[in-house]
Amino acid sequence: MTLKSRSRFGFTLVELLVVIAIIGVLIALLLPAVQQAREAARRMQCTNNLKQLGLAVHNYHDTFGTLPSGWIRPANLTNFDNNNFWGWGALILPFIEQNSLHDQINFNWEWVKDSSLGNPNSGLSTTPINAFLCPSDITGGTNGKENDNGTSNYLGSYGNKSLNGTEYGTNADNGIFSRNSDVGLRDITDGTSNTIVFGEKTGKEINGDNFKAGLWAGVRDNDNGSGRKPWLCIGRGPGSATDYVNGVNGTNTWTLSVSLHPGGANVGMSDGSVRFLSETINLNAYRFMVQRDDGQVIPNE
Repeated sequence: MTLKSRSRFGFTLVELLVVIAIIGVLIALLLPAVQQAREAARRMQCTNNLKQLGLAVHNYHDTFGTLPSGWIRPANLTNFDNNNFWGWGALILPFIEQNSLHDQINFNWEWVKDSSLGNPNSGLSTTPINAFLCPSDITGGTNGKENDNGTSNYLGSYGNKSLNGTEYGTNADNGIFSRNSDVGLRDITDGTSNTIVFGEKTGKEINGDNFKAGLWAGVRDNDNGSGRKPWLCIGRGPGSATDYVNGVNGTNTWTLSVSLHPGGANVGMSDGSVRFLSETINLNAYRFMVQRDDGQVIPNE
């Protein structure tokens, strides 16, 4: 009688290991691509945010004849015990579809998180506003390093100054925003397409350096510079700190631009366009771009 061989079903151990190895390789190849696609989408949203802010300041200019002040420090400081002054972020709220929040603000009183002396603005500054948030920043809509006030990942250009107390308090600086500034597009003689108006900064701690991000509501201005919040500094930071993009050259917590985008950071130009600056940008070009009227020719990067 002839014996018939039995049919064998299933995998051998070697075949199973080969299949698992192939799947592992495919996953290893796929995950970076997925992460890159997600970051590309986040970077695009960040770009769109900066475009909206650029459009908002242009609409503000069309309405009032100048770009918004960096921050407004009134002559009468009766209701500003903490030196918390409303800034450009609050001034452009009607132009980024935040009319309701803007209408609640009494600009004759400072911004504060908690109730203080019957301040009608109590709590308003803690409101998260998506237009001021880079989606690549994981620290959220309230700035935990700044008393849980509303975060702004986008800072305005103060210019290329040493930013010591006296210079920080004047309105004659060479960027776009400073105390009680009234810069018009006519004053950007280097060309609006060559001059930075906004840049981004994370609130994440990187390599032990606390970068804090900024606040959309405003700035704390103590004249001597000791109490100011991270806010408007682009280019050279306080004292002898170095300039950098993405923190590759220094540890100054006040400067632009420490972003979580790989390789660089987004900046909004004064003409409303947005550029991505490489972290290896020529630093002279970077310094020239944050000044509105220095007459310098921007070198090739």
